[in-house]
Amino acid sequence: MQVIIYQQDNGLIAVVTPAPEFEDQIEAVANKDVPVGKTWRIVDDSMLPHRDAHDRWIWTEEGPISLAPEPAPIEETT
Repeated sequence: MQVIIYQQDNGLIAVVTPAPEFEDQIEAVANKDVPVGKTWRIVDDSMLPHRDAHDRWIWTEEGPISLAPEPAPIEETT
């Protein structure tokens, strides 16, 4: 399925999924739903990293989205 992605002001990546009756008008949906001035892309949702890591998605110019490395666990000191 094709979805629209764009980077929000808070840095997170938004994913807009058009309603089935508007799938053939996805560019019109993007022009209506993506905030003015935001760069957006239409990608296949299979290209997106797993949503469990949504807070680590990074907008890149090379491709749809990169995944930031997972932070190292903090070791407790006593």
